[in-house]
Amino acid sequence: LSVLQRSTRLARSAAVSGTPRSANRQQVSLRNRVLIYILLGTLVTLSLILPVSVLSYWLIRGLNAGNDVRTAFGGVIGSFTASFITSIAAMIVATPVVIMISQYRSRLGRFIERVMLALYGLPHIAVGVSLLFISIKIFPSIYQSFYALVISYLIVFLPQAVGAGQASMEQVRRSYLDASQGLGMTEFETFRKITFPLIYRGLVAGGALVFLSTMKELPQTLLLRPTGLNTMAVDIWSYASEGLFTQAAFSSFILLAISAFPTYILSTRDLVK
Repeated sequence: LSVLQRSTRLARSAAVSGTPRSANRQQVSLRNRVLIYILLGTLVTLSLILPVSVLSYWLIRGLNAGNDVRTAFGGVIGSFTASFITSIAAMIVATPVVIMISQYRSRLGRFIERVMLALYGLPHIAVGVSLLFISIKIFPSIYQSFYALVISYLIVFLPQAVGAGQASMEQVRRSYLDASQGLGMTEFETFRKITFPLIYRGLVAGGALVFLSTMKELPQTLLLRPTGLNTMAVDIWSYASEGLFTQAAFSSFILLAISAFPTYILSTRDLVK
């Protein structure tokens, strides 16, 4: 996959000039429209309506039976804290990485880009086990600490923030940077006044993606979480394993509600304009 991605990035591109014209709209037959609606309806039913219906059934049934769901709120605080800190750290770390990859076409930049691709393909549980071993044998002070958990999240989810920021960085023309430096601006002033205003939307979208991914992460959380720290993913797994489906459904609904905001940002980006 890394080789294919590199060959795609290095592919030649061409530009043509001429008067643009609008594409001709093709009429879809009634039969094809029915098939399209059936396929899309099946997808929405299996991915959204069916899971939400099952969760609603278990939650309503349990609440009517008097089951207590207040224990799930501890996981909400843990999930939000870990996800928020990881997303902020990812945006901060991704900023110089994006600039190094996109703005400076050097061997170091190409090496960092390959490292990002390699990190994205790492199994999460393998990263968790590796950090668990390192924290026990080499750095026992961070064993079962919040820092080790955030570092593990950052390793596997940083490429998501870098990818979103890199897409925005591609829109920054080199002529803008050369013109600013020609006017006497330093590199830091160029970054503050030109580069960052053009790429911060992509960084925010990448941070939202990291927030959403961290919220759902389970293997690394089980291996590295500090004693007493629960997340919604851990709560859902624990409740379902113990047959407490009411509590599992309640935690799932909270996870869906919190995840809706970053999902909206990723789908529209209206809030970061």
